[in-house]
Amino acid sequence: MNSAKAELRTHVNATLRALSSEDISRRSSEIHKRLFATTFWREAKSIYCFVSLSREVQTAEIRSTSLSHGKLLALPRVVGDELQFHVVERDDQPLERSSLGIYEPPQELPHAEPSEHAPVLVVVPGIAFDPSCYRLGRGRGYYDRFLGRYRSSLFALGVCFEEQLVEAVPRDDRDVRLDAVLTEQRVLYRRRFS
Repeated sequence: MNSAKAELRTHVNATLRALSSEDISRRSSEIHKRLFATTFWREAKSIYCFVSLSREVQTAEIRSTSLSHGKLLALPRVVGDELQFHVVERDDQPLERSSLGIYEPPQELPHAEPSEHAPVLVVVPGIAFDPSCYRLGRGRGYYDRFLGRYRSSLFALGVCFEEQLVEAVPRDDRDVRLDAVLTEQRVLYRRRFS
């Protein structure tokens, strides 16, 4: 299982490295338009969103639009083996670069609790996704543990480029299934927002 996941990560990462920054920006904009037209975006009171790396769907516009539409915005921070989300109230909130190379909110910002901010839309990153809404992450399990713990309080949406969709993601019983996956061309649902 681990070797199959590692092989798929290598393959998809090579594909993503071939995309130009202009292509990533253009496709990210298409994803934003598609996202902002969905029911789950309109009805969510809170958006829990990752801070994108250079070869991921860019999330700055998702974050700024969340704030401008009066939605609660929370960003993730790794604490030990867990993922915690913190409330961000300003688009220009300074972020801190972690030892993993990702930007995180300062730990002194208020902790976000999904059960208190429903309905919550969690925008989830990943390396690869499949039509059954399973995802392959970077291998540390942070999102799987978070989503598993708060499953009943949120709607989990994977965002990716079409090249990141594969026939089937290798998975085991620790991998948590998402509710939907959105690309620049389509939305794949496992369940509808409610």
